[in-house]
Amino acid sequence: MAIKAPPSSGRAVGGDAAFVAEVQRRLGQAANICYQCGKCTAGCPMACEMDVMPHRVVRLVQLGRRDEALRCATIWLCASCETCSSRCPKDFDIARLMDVLREMSIEAGLAHRSASDIIRFHRSFLNSVRRHGRTFEPEMVLEYKLRSRHFLQDTLNAVRMAFLGKLRLLPRNVHGRKGVKRIFRASRPEAQPRTARGTCSSATAITPSATTQAAPSAAARTNTTSPSVPSPG
Repeated sequence: MAIKAPPSSGRAVGGDAAFVAEVQRRLGQAANICYQCGKCTAGCPMACEMDVMPHRVVRLVQLGRRDEALRCATIWLCASCETCSSRCPKDFDIARLMDVLREMSIEAGLAHRSASDIIRFHRSFLNSVRRHGRTFEPEMVLEYKLRSRHFLQDTLNAVRMAFLGKLRLLPRNVHGRKGVKRIFRASRPEAQPRTARGTCSSATAITPSATTQAAPSAAARTNTTSPSVPSPG
């Protein structure tokens, strides 16, 4: 069955119009520019693992189907490789959309059950960056294991890395740590102007967000396993 083109106004038809508006505000683009050619899905290296194909996630947003978009596992399997965004004939930033949906999913408490360890890892990652200005792997892994309780996972790899001198016992702090901490503070919702923050329909922020596209999320985007998540708490 052919998919009808989205309405030119960019408003949801029979869906959650406030959700569509909030996604577009955070994304900085209109969702209706996507005409469902499927090129993003065709080039996605993670599509075989996804429950909803990337172009279908965009369609869910266009239709204002908030819960389906925020509950799907696809947004957590996106590796942020940006193949989809670079190939899109309409220059629609789908990789950025996945970031936005992850952020809103956590704020609304709708994250997919399979994403729990992913979120724990990213919070541990961001905590390490906030404290040292860069990652200190032993501390980060220890915090992740305490959060996830996967105490024996990858222990043999840790032994091999220590033997090869890949694990430092003491962190190397960057010189501009205070600047990094200021970025984290500025990314918290309470630090944003009320008119610029906005709220998603039925979504309540439960933790400070580092995904207002301040430096922490930019740093996370350079690491394909570190999508935007709320800042450490």
